[in-house]
Parts: sequence; C-alpha cells; structure tokens
Amino acid sequence: MKYQVELTDLFCGEANYSWCNRYEISLKAGASELATVRAAKVALGINGCRCKREAWGETITLKPYGSLTIAFITPIY
Repeated sequence: MKYQVELTDLFCGEANYSWCNRYEISLKAGASELATVRAAKVALGINGCRCKREAWGETITLKPYGSLTIAFITPIY
C-alpha cells in the first residue's frame, strides 16, 4: 500500500501550503494505523515529536505539539 505524506505550515489554524514537503511511503498491505503513522513520521523527520493524531475517513492528520505545522497521510490507490 502506498501513502502520500505531506507536511505544511498553519495560518490561523488552517493548512497554509506556503511551503510543503511531500513524500511517498510504501507499507505492507494490512499494516496497522500505528505502523503507518510511525513510517510517515520517519519520512517527514518528525519521529521524535509527539503529535495529536486525528482520523478523517481515509486521511490521518498529525499535529506536532509546539509547532505550527500539520501533516496529512493519504492512501494512494
């Protein structure tokens, strides 16, 4: 399974996209949500940061504490 992972900044609490880092990660089919989040955090370089995780249907949102950024993890079909 492939996922698009993107990290961008926030403006007034909303994704701003004035800059954006995009990556593509591959995981085994049936990988857990925790494994997906861990692989995405490693790809984005935020694996040492605690994040608030929210699930919005198929998309997972990560909001790192102490940072005005947001990450989106979206499956690619």
